[in-house]
Amino acid sequence: PWLPENDTDYTISCNIDTTDGTTAKDTPAILTTTIPAGNMGSYFVAGQWVRLNTISGTEQHWSWFEITSIDAQKLNAKYKGGTTTKNYASKIWRPSAFRNGRYPTCGCIHEGRLCYCMNRYVFLSKSDAYDNFSLTDAKGIVAASNAMTVTINMKQANDIVWCASDRNLMIGTNNEEYAIKADDYGTTLTPTTIKAQQQSTVGSVFYPVTLTDSGIIAIKKFGKKAIFYAYSADSYRYGYKDINLYNEDITTVGINDVNNTSDPTPILWLSLVDGTLCGATLSISDDVIAFHKHTTQGEILSITALPNSNNNDMDLYAIIRRQNGIFLEVMSNGVNVETKS
Repeated sequence: PWLPENDTDYTISCNIDTTDGTTAKDTPAILTTTIPAGNMGSYFVAGQWVRLNTISGTEQHWSWFEITSIDAQKLNAKYKGGTTTKNYASKIWRPSAFRNGRYPTCGCIHEGRLCYCMNRYVFLSKSDAYDNFSLTDAKGIVAASNAMTVTINMKQANDIVWCASDRNLMIGTNNEEYAIKADDYGTTLTPTTIKAQQQSTVGSVFYPVTLTDSGIIAIKKFGKKAIFYAYSADSYRYGYKDINLYNEDITTVGINDVNNTSDPTPILWLSLVDGTLCGATLSISDDVIAFHKHTTQGEILSITALPNSNNNDMDLYAIIRRQNGIFLEVMSNGVNVETKS
């Protein structure tokens, strides 16, 4: 994935010409920049890639390079593909998004595209090509199926902490929620129609979201409440409901893990900081939310739900610390616990 296009006056030029199409992959190249040597670390590190736009005659072209080392204002690199014009000083370039210490916080599949999120950026792959994040072809032409980078103009200082594929691509940040969409009518996303629209100002913590038949459940910022988000065909937006509205005290110690079992009864399971477990039997459409508390002779550390083909239902598994060790256990028949390993 690629960060947004350079918006400074800094240029990059290449010492090799690949316009004849015969340059071998991994051919050594030197990229000379006008970035001050002391600032290079803010833009590039060894191992990162750079995407460079150059002009040849009346045509523009893109090329790709992998940086092997940095020497003052020069990037020692390997040519990876595309077309570049020798010694053309270009202001149009993009660094790759992921580098040492900066990686995606979450991801999902949406409309046949792999979606990664990081900071305030949303990266979507080429349609039905999950490892292809090229924004154009080599000649700079943008097709509807090309990859996309979306910068969310957040109103507060935020980081994206979750994403989920629903009617829209939903994005949760520390203080706000956004829908990535083309319009209000469910039109497929393309590079020319994609936009981010704010939906609410609830905020979330960095926990996986839970997808249900009718919406999305996320953990509210500070980690003490669960929030349900659902799309409204009347407003073309996502509304939200506080699942803890009538039982705020049950999770005030803090939530450290979340999952749900959809069969035979929809239950949202919350592992709490104090080592206990609580569930919320849900029927959102009927406005029914019923909490129940569960304890054990030990400390519940983590939970997950897996389908059980023998019973045609979902089983809740837990990692539990007991006096004689840590165990993987499964809840069955309500409260009877069977040790699996």
